Amino acid sequence: MILIRPHPANLFVNLRWEKLTDYDTVVDFGKSCDLVTIEIEHVNVEAMKELVRRGRKVFPQPEVIELIQDKRKQKQFYKSGNIPTADFLMVENRQDIFAKKSFLPAVNKLGREGYDGRGVRVLRTEDDLSNAFDAPGLLEKLIDFEKEISVIVARNERGETQTFPLWRWSSTRKRTWLNTFSRQRRSAGPSRRRRTGSPGK
Repeated sequence: MILIRPHPANLFVNLRWEKLTDYDTVVDFGKSCDLVTIEIEHVNVEAMKELVRRGRKVFPQPEVIELIQDKRKQKQFYKSGNIPTADFLMVENRQDIFAKKSFLPAVNKLGREGYDGRGVRVLRTEDDLSNAFDAPGLLEKLIDFEKEISVIVARNERGETQTFPLWRWSSTRKRTWLNTFSRQRRSAGPSRRRRTGSPGK
């Protein structure tokens, strides 16, 4: 197994740490692999597409990564597919957000480069508008929630899916097992579990 990371890590594998956004780095890394998997969306998509053209298997597919790299495209995808999501407005800059202040309270999210809470600012009142991003993004209606449940689903090449044990993510930022679901899914075996779909995601 070969890993490529943007920062060093203490792992007992063949490890390289280089920029995942650099086209040549990603192509050079992947050309010697039969299969390439991606853990984070901040990767050069064009390089991934080139690896597919060269016959390498890439998961998730580059087109999927390309979609989730832009939260604006994500929200439009949800809407077009009738997937429930918080109400939202597209914004181009801070001035645009000021013009749409009647939509508050809302969460201002950058269209690109946000990840796990980065690129996210909560705007509750007009006093918060000075904290808005001056870049393309969106305003997402603020939802008052008590807890959030994350679901990880894996799918293989045959289209078979497996749902892994659930996480509960509370508004107090404490992550715990949902033991009932954990017992039901224990037969799924060990997996790497991490939070997804939080307000910052």
